[in-house]
Amino acid sequence: MRLLIAEDERDLAEALSVFFEKNQFTVDTVCNGFDAYEYAVTGDYDAIVLDVMMPKLSGVEVLERLRAEGVRTPVMMLTAKAEKDDRITGFNAGADDYLPKPFAPDELICRVRAMLRRALFEMTGPVAIRYPRGKCEHTDWQSEMQEISIGKGRMLKDGNDIAVLSLGPIGNDAARAIDAAEKDGISAAHYDMVFLKPLDEELVKDVATKFKHIITVEDGCITGGLGTAVMECVNKNGLQSIVHRVGIPDRFVKQGTVAQLYKQCGMDSESIKELIISLAGDSKK
Repeated sequence: MRLLIAEDERDLAEALSVFFEKNQFTVDTVCNGFDAYEYAVTGDYDAIVLDVMMPKLSGVEVLERLRAEGVRTPVMMLTAKAEKDDRITGFNAGADDYLPKPFAPDELICRVRAMLRRALFEMTGPVAIRYPRGKCEHTDWQSEMQEISIGKGRMLKDGNDIAVLSLGPIGNDAARAIDAAEKDGISAAHYDMVFLKPLDEELVKDVATKFKHIITVEDGCITGGLGTAVMECVNKNGLQSIVHRVGIPDRFVKQGTVAQLYKQCGMDSESIKELIISLAGDSKK
């Protein structure tokens, strides 16, 4: 479960984050109302723990804006105010539960879990599960279910000359390109990012520290996609890696078969291999 904690008391926010993470939650923390609103609007959270008294925007103001924009994520309000009128104000703004300070952490997590159960049982609309088109790459797909850590990528193959970061099924094309480049003496590392948002920034920083060139490969629009997110992460952390984006360009793409369109956009395994070889040569200089 992914949780957002908005609490301006930093020590309390950190303590709550540690407590929830020990109980199998993935947690983001913010310390003011503006950041709480931004994270809640753009993030995909299962629940939000929202302090009432925060700088920039109060918890009630944040909640009112979220509900006005149609964000239905369950919200637990925390406050030092225990008056009935304050609780009513929070509930009228769209809160799902209310817990006055001081509180026991065990009670908070029980209330959050109960809030999540109610949200699940109250779901009355349709649920859509999207499967990608095309043929399955693997024949051993009937394997044991494994838990995926939210926002964490994984290294598929280690290398020394260049790094390739892929997202989604196009990673299979990237893997073929890496194998082909290896026959030409190029050692390329391959990472499956798994998630675009939240991005595994720790993985990106580790890769950018090690490699001069990073290639991002995605079956989506380059503008605002994985490559852009990786570039922003590299720049934000003052790293010197050069990011090269492979994906659908921001222009009209003519009709054709999938293979023809991949070739046209430079997303096929042969084009990726040529890019790997050309950049790896620069890395060795």
